[in-house]
Amino acid sequence: MPIRVYLMEARTALSAGLQTWLKELVEISLVGRTEDPERAPAEVERLRANVVVVDENLGWKALDEVLPQLGRLASRPRILVIAGHGGSESARNAARAGALGYLPANTSLAALSEALLTVASGRLAFLPEHMPELLGAGPTSLGMENEPLGQLTGRELEIFRLTGEGLEAKEIGRRLTISGRTVDVHRANIRNKLNISGTHELMRYAMQVAEIERLAAQLATFCHEQRPLLMVEDDDVDVLSVKRALRDLRAEPRVVAVGDGEKALAHLRSMGNPRPFLILLDINMPRMNGAEFLAELRRDPALAAIPVAVLTSSPHEADKVRMYSLGVTGYFIKPTTSRDYVQLFRDLAQYWGRNARPAGASLAAA
Repeated sequence: MPIRVYLMEARTALSAGLQTWLKELVEISLVGRTEDPERAPAEVERLRANVVVVDENLGWKALDEVLPQLGRLASRPRILVIAGHGGSESARNAARAGALGYLPANTSLAALSEALLTVASGRLAFLPEHMPELLGAGPTSLGMENEPLGQLTGRELEIFRLTGEGLEAKEIGRRLTISGRTVDVHRANIRNKLNISGTHELMRYAMQVAEIERLAAQLATFCHEQRPLLMVEDDDVDVLSVKRALRDLRAEPRVVAVGDGEKALAHLRSMGNPRPFLILLDINMPRMNGAEFLAELRRDPALAAIPVAVLTSSPHEADKVRMYSLGVTGYFIKPTTSRDYVQLFRDLAQYWGRNARPAGASLAAA
């Protein structure tokens, strides 16, 4: 079933472009649009929209009122804001108002499509550079000590985090051995400090912060991996793109690049080389291609357990079937921009973070 999208537009060039793009996406059905934010909640409910795409040019004075209303609808539509002004402050405004995603105005059609699918599934679609601003400076474990969460006392922060787990006041009270009434008093203080109007809005915001912190932790663990990343790739431009993306993420893994499968096997079988935590594998290469390399790797008991993700320009279903049958743990199409390469590694970090691994394995180990 296509995703039912409703567009809140501001009669700008951005909105005109969004209309065109939304109509082009085969998995999207544009069911309605309006320039009047006050009309949006009733129309979104009547049209049973799954996702509301919002042009930020409508202005946050109006959006701060209407987006929380959308979040209270029985249909629970997801919200994706497209930048009118850009910057992490605007991304934070979007998250505070209940949006699950925020994209720059110059986003690509492919990125918009991916963000719509991500938001529709209930996951976050924010850029990596927006994460610190979304987190505010509250999570002391990340070295952030300013507003907004930095205003909370230790007990309030504890209750805020348990609220983010979806717990009701009585459940939090039992967890902390205090009364539910005391929890309600703390929650009222939290709402006042964070300028949040109701318990429902507090719970939604706390759950968003918990999700953002989880994603940030996954990315941090991936980026702090000390073992090398092995690229089996014969295109120097792609190797440079991967190195640049990891540098932009301040990631620590050293990239070791070899140009074909034979060289990769020789590198892996050399006693002096440390075992990589991940292999990024191209399909089409000289001498020994990706499929041949992978088949040989899986036959070698000493190497068979190394996780391999395909990074290729081939979108063909036959290639996907063949590589998965040989034991890859992921299949990714090569991005076309530096921003998309950064997003690729953010996706990889989330994938490894969600992946079920043997006991004792590190985040990126399997």
